[in-house]
Amino acid sequence: MTSGKVTLYDYGSRENKKIYGSEEPPLLPLENYAVPSALFSGSLDGLADPADVAWLAEQIKPHVVFHKEYELDHFSFVIAKDMSFFTVDAVNLIK
Repeated sequence: MTSGKVTLYDYGSRENKKIYGSEEPPLLPLENYAVPSALFSGSLDGLADPADVAWLAEQIKPHVVFHKEYELDHFSFVIAKDMSFFTVDAVNLIK
């Protein structure tokens, strides 16, 4: 989250060396990404920052079938009292 890189899971230098063959985890190979994806993001999200989500959307652009930013934070998608507007978008996408 703080490295500025999109990498495979970082187990720490010792375990990374065992698993990946180097102390640093390798970059996530986004050029190989080929899964149709819907991106639901929040403009107030401190974990999945809007700039980061926009960057990801650009990286996997051919495979983004839906991208919408809501005025929510990261946890609103789980604990908000009324998510009917989100449900409509999600159900329409599934249909």
